[in-house]
Amino acid sequence: MNTERSTNIISLLEKYSYISVKDLANLLHASAPTVRRSLSELEREGIVVRNHGGVVLAGNGLPKPFSYRFGDMKEEKRKIAQAACSLLSDGNIIYLDTSTTVMCMIDYLKNRKNITVVTNSVPAIQLLHNYGIPVKCTGGDLNDESMGFVGYDAESYLSSIRTDFAFISTPAIGLDGRISDYSEQETHLRKVALANSACSVYLFEKQKLNQSAIFTLCNSSDVDYLISNADLSTVFTNMDIREYKNGSEVFIARVR
Repeated sequence: MNTERSTNIISLLEKYSYISVKDLANLLHASAPTVRRSLSELEREGIVVRNHGGVVLAGNGLPKPFSYRFGDMKEEKRKIAQAACSLLSDGNIIYLDTSTTVMCMIDYLKNRKNITVVTNSVPAIQLLHNYGIPVKCTGGDLNDESMGFVGYDAESYLSSIRTDFAFISTPAIGLDGRISDYSEQETHLRKVALANSACSVYLFEKQKLNQSAIFTLCNSSDVDYLISNADLSTVFTNMDIREYKNGSEVFIARVR
C-alpha cells in the first residue's frame, strides 16, 4: 500500500467531502487506475466509501488507523509537541498516550537528562528504545486501531505509579471545553493516567476544536495546560494564555 498517496486522499476528502476519481487523479498527478487501486485498499480498511464515480469518507466520526494519523498534519503536530516539551525538567517521569500528536514529543526528548517515559503506545516504545530513553510499558490488551495497550492490566499498572506529567490528545474538544474520544477503552485508560499525574497537559490541533466524539474524557477545566495551534484566547477567555515563541503560532494556556 502507498501510505503517502492514501494519506493525501484522506486529506483531500477531509477538505472537499466528495471527490470524483477523475479529480483525485488530477490532484494527485496519478492515473485513474492507480487512484482506484488506492481507493480499493482504503475501502477494505473501512476508511472510504465509493459511490457513482466518486468517493467520500466512510464517516467524519470514524477514527483513522495509526499509520494514516501519523502522517496527517505532522508539521503542526511537531510544533505543538515542541511547545509541550518546554514544560519539562530533567529527571521528570512522564506519561505519553497513543496519540500521534503526543508521539511527536519523543524527538524533543533526546537531549533531556534522566527522563523516564511511561506509555501504552507500541510505536512510542519502539522509538523511545531507538533513542535510548528509559521507557516503562503498561502492558495489557493490544488495541489494533491505536496500536496501544488497554484494558484492566494497563489501567492497573497506571494506578500503581505516579507521574510528573501526563500528556494526552484526542480527536475532539468542544467550544464548551468537553474533551472526547471515539475509543471507550482509551478513554478509560486516559482517565487513570490523568488521576495519577501531578500535572496534566492536553494537546490538540486547531482542526479538533469545535468537534465532538461519543466518550467524554474530561473538561478543559480539569487539566492543567492546553497546548494548541488554535488561538486559544478567542475561545477560552478565562485562562492565562501565552504564545510559545514569537511567531510560532502555538499557544500554551495555563488552566489551573
